[in-house]
Amino acid sequence: MSSLTESPWPWFLMFVAAALVALAVIGPKHQRRQERLVRMADQRARQQLPDDQRTTAAPQPADDATDSRTSVRGLYFTLAGILTIVATIMLVRRRADRAQHA
Repeated sequence: MSSLTESPWPWFLMFVAAALVALAVIGPKHQRRQERLVRMADQRARQQLPDDQRTTAAPQPADDATDSRTSVRGLYFTLAGILTIVATIMLVRRRADRAQHA
């Protein structure tokens, strides 16, 4: 029976798990930064309006902030799905190898 570390799959699982941890840590910071960038873009857009429209123009809700959060969340769930699938495949293969050698 070969060592577990000789296969690339445990390493793949380790790096995907590290990416999930990094996303969990960085996700809220990224969301705040994205919201700030959207506010700055809205402010620039209001400044480019003529003077008579500036006071009557109501700020519109920025969908970009929620879009960026969704994309980070989507990446998180995609990586978690990959992690689950690969871990399941590894478990099934290992059990099949044990059953075959028993």
